[in-house]
Amino acid sequence: MAAATEASLVHLTGLTQLVLNAAPAVPSALTSLTNLARFSFKGGSGRTHLPAPDSLQLPGGAWLAGLQLLCAPGGMVAASFEELAPEATPRLHTVHIPGFSEQPPPVQARILDWASRHPGLRRLEINAVVSEGTLRALVAAMDRKPALAVGFGSGRGDGLYASQLWPEAEPV
Repeated sequence: MAAATEASLVHLTGLTQLVLNAAPAVPSALTSLTNLARFSFKGGSGRTHLPAPDSLQLPGGAWLAGLQLLCAPGGMVAASFEELAPEATPRLHTVHIPGFSEQPPPVQARILDWASRHPGLRRLEINAVVSEGTLRALVAAMDRKPALAVGFGSGRGDGLYASQLWPEAEPV
């Protein structure tokens, strides 16, 4: 399945939206999708035979320049800060992080700090804040960037975040 996905993506260079559920890894062919505006990755969530998505990292490259919305596990976002730098992702305005509250508080704090420093980021969707340390990091992030909207979703694994990436009538 992974090989078929990899082979297919190479030919879909005009693709603007991609959701990968139960993918064993982030395909390297993702770098050829330079028109991609919306990307959602759930990876091996809930499947023991697939690697944990938190151990994965987004590939760098020109595909990131047009990325506007990203839905990815917190560990993947934290591992990809260099790739998600403002100069690499100038159009990125919304990030959804399902399972945010399940990340260790230091990872949560780093994500909140990164979100507050990314100049284009306007909305961060997380499922919950469950520790005082994370709450303090959230307040600090919002103090640094008052225009950053933080949304709290349910964090359910039923596709809620991926479906929120495509409500075309919803203003962002």
